[in-house]
Amino acid sequence: QNAATLCVDILQQLGTSFPTTAIGKTLTTLKGMIKLKHAVSRWTLTMLEGMPLCTDPKEEAIMKTLDKLMTSAYLADPGLLPLAILKSVRRTMQNGISEHSPNAFAMQALLLGYFMGDVSGGRKLADISIEMLKYVDSTAAAIRTTNVAYSTSFHWTSPVEDGFEHYLECYRVGMAVGEVETAMWSIFGYLQTSLLVGTSRLDALDEDMTTYSAMMKEFRQNNQYQIIRMNHQVVHNLRGKSKHRSKLIGSIFNEQEELRNLEREPDPQRSLSIQSNKLIAAVYLSEYHVGAKIGLETHEQRLKMNGAMNSLAPTTFWVGLCCCIMGNKESTLTAAAHIPSTSPQQVNISSSLKLKYRKYAQKCRTKLVEWQQKGNPNCTHFISFLNAEHDVLACKYEAAAKGYMDAIRHAKQRGFVHDEALAHERLADCLLAKGNRKGAVASVKECMRLTKEWGATAKVNVLNLKYGGLH
Repeated sequence: QNAATLCVDILQQLGTSFPTTAIGKTLTTLKGMIKLKHAVSRWTLTMLEGMPLCTDPKEEAIMKTLDKLMTSAYLADPGLLPLAILKSVRRTMQNGISEHSPNAFAMQALLLGYFMGDVSGGRKLADISIEMLKYVDSTAAAIRTTNVAYSTSFHWTSPVEDGFEHYLECYRVGMAVGEVETAMWSIFGYLQTSLLVGTSRLDALDEDMTTYSAMMKEFRQNNQYQIIRMNHQVVHNLRGKSKHRSKLIGSIFNEQEELRNLEREPDPQRSLSIQSNKLIAAVYLSEYHVGAKIGLETHEQRLKMNGAMNSLAPTTFWVGLCCCIMGNKESTLTAAAHIPSTSPQQVNISSSLKLKYRKYAQKCRTKLVEWQQKGNPNCTHFISFLNAEHDVLACKYEAAAKGYMDAIRHAKQRGFVHDEALAHERLADCLLAKGNRKGAVASVKECMRLTKEWGATAKVNVLNLKYGGLH
């Protein structure tokens, strides 16, 4: 917050001011975004050929300060972020390409693509930001812009795993030239995305997180370090290195201590990160009642605060899945009753809460379909999976089995081992409901194989407890 305030003061001295009231910020942002959306429809990559380079020292100072403001506003004053981005883009179009212009265009891409719903316009801006790097002789600008574009924009129209090589390259180059903050955000993006998509074995991911979190701590990159600790504890939970499932308590991170710290010094982003990581553990360790509760309590906030990030599609799927399972009218008990826990307990769920779960599950499915229709290729197996879950709610087990098989096929094509395993587990439950014990046994075996391949020892234990009597 202090950094954001200082940037605003400096910009004021340089003749660039911001609205001071919340309503003023909102109205100015909406007006600017609408104008920009219309302008982008006419922009092309070739327009850069005719644009001058910024050579005015004062203008360069303004652009540099706006760039600093974007970083601090994202963490401390989100209302200022779109205003800083809009000013940077507008000044670039008026005064020429600055070293800080590509990053501004990449940031604008996330606002236009997600918050304004113009995915094609957002992709165009992201492409322009990368093309603009050819006109800027700055390694720092190159890695920052690339990292922002892949973590917030390109995943809306390209496979999310396409970002892996770029995250690693930005990390390598950033460390080589002393751009430590960007390097640490880049390796953070690589590690977190690896956890989200399940393409890395958990033992290897555990080792990488140990190495890079130590580096983050050494270089005092606290924002990245605090979140990666949560991701790391999820990995430990999955590997059975904690006695807990969805509680993030272990040798890496303790959610109870962190929540006490947040009571003294509130941080909405960090609080949301705790719940997001608990959700991952809840889904893949079968505590769906925890995931559904987290979804109802936090997902709307997540859509507003972290809407452009590449974690949004899987998070929306996880919430939808948990709400579907917990909204099943045929069951009078929570998941703890039919998915064994270390301390099994039966808790009644009211009909009104089940209805709320079902409605929110439908909302999640609708959102994923909307994103897919706008060109997002990362939603296909999520939609097939949730279609199957909704068929289960309607006791349409034949259709549900087909949906699970579609989800398995799509997940396998992309190498998403954890989701392929999860779909096999849910398919087994569906086949059991149909009375197809032989098919269920085959699905359980495949689920077990894939889960072992991923390295989720704790989930293997859950599966043994749940299906131990199935032969």
